Amino acid sequence: MEQLEKKQQGDNHLCIDFLDKYGPYGKLDPVTRRQQEIKRVVQFLYKCKRCNPCLVGDPDVGKTVIVEGLAAKIVGQAVPPKLLGNKVL
Repeated sequence: MEQLEKKQQGDNHLCIDFLDKYGPYGKLDPVTRRQQEIKRVVQFLYKCKRCNPCLVGDPDVGKTVIVEGLAAKIVGQAVPPKLLGNKVL
């Protein structure tokens, strides 16, 4: 059990909880790019029972913008009710 806890603590540096870090304080910048991709991620999350999309691509192509846009939509409650209250990592 201790090994699992240590592993989980060690993995924390690999991801950011966008809602905890930015959402409650309104620090998310308005997203004006990648609206189509954000919409597709929302549709994917809504339609799947157990889905964990993973955005893959070269550096500086907009992956983080898509994740921030999704977080902004969740904070602004601009997503289906099923997605409200979920974490974005």
